[in-house]
Amino acid sequence: MLSHGSAGVERLDIEVAPYLTPTDDRVAPTTGTHTSSLESLTELVESDWLTTDGTLYDLTDRGRTVAERLTVVIAEQYDTAVAVLETMALKLSDEGDGGAQSPAQ
Repeated sequence: MLSHGSAGVERLDIEVAPYLTPTDDRVAPTTGTHTSSLESLTELVESDWLTTDGTLYDLTDRGRTVAERLTVVIAEQYDTAVAVLETMALKLSDEGDGGAQSPAQ
């Protein structure tokens, strides 16, 4: 999200909400003190990964570098996972039919 520009806490909470575990199933994940991104944002500012004007957050050069590296690593891991799954599916389909091609109907 921040790699595309500045954002405030509300917007960031909305973006990360699907990945948060609600403290109470009857309450939306963006409600409550344990599900806000504010604490994490504060830590990232202290670590010099983000900068803030008090309202909006933006990546620092250090944060941008880390985000770019993570993007590459995630893409590599995704490609590896897909290759493994394709190999498994191929092996399972070969085992399921005894390795023979099914006749055309």
